[in-house]
Amino acid sequence: FSNDGGTSWKKYSGNPVLDLHKTDFRDPNVFWYGPTKNWIMAVSQPNEHQISFYGSKNLKDWKHLSNFGPAGDTSAVWECPDLMPLPVLGTNGKTKWVLYTSQNSTMQYFVGEFDGKTFLPDNPNAPIRKQDYGLDYYAAVAYHQTANKDLVSIGWVNSWNYANAIPTKPWKGAMSIPRKLSLKKMGDEYQLVQ
Repeated sequence: FSNDGGTSWKKYSGNPVLDLHKTDFRDPNVFWYGPTKNWIMAVSQPNEHQISFYGSKNLKDWKHLSNFGPAGDTSAVWECPDLMPLPVLGTNGKTKWVLYTSQNSTMQYFVGEFDGKTFLPDNPNAPIRKQDYGLDYYAAVAYHQTANKDLVSIGWVNSWNYANAIPTKPWKGAMSIPRKLSLKKMGDEYQLVQ
């Protein structure tokens, strides 16, 4: 934590703030959820193909809220979750919640509702939806508090299928161009627009 705006940092003596006594849970993604005045953490249970949600008032004491998954693509471990409300184009302010997961060299997303505790997909049997159908867009993170309130996502332009075999100079991997996110209703389904 920092008491001077990030100039200096002190390690919190109560670390880890969340210990599931497992060798493999990772990639916590934390955001403020105003309606319940809670911090929400989405954390990956990679081998179970599950995202667990936790809530906290103080970022130190975390209570388990719910789990989502397995669903969609379970061909590889789930990593790097991100849960966000996105505007639906042409609806005068309507939003839907989108959950990202990453699995090995690809990503998928689910569209649904979040009530501060549980993410419920609109259609649990929907076909797998991907952010990008190429092999080089992975582990994207959305910036939830941009100056103009847009949600902007940036991914890793690389793939675990070959990441360890490429040269390290002049660099190894890169970040994608920023993608402004929204949704569009197509028939009965909502699709990601980037």
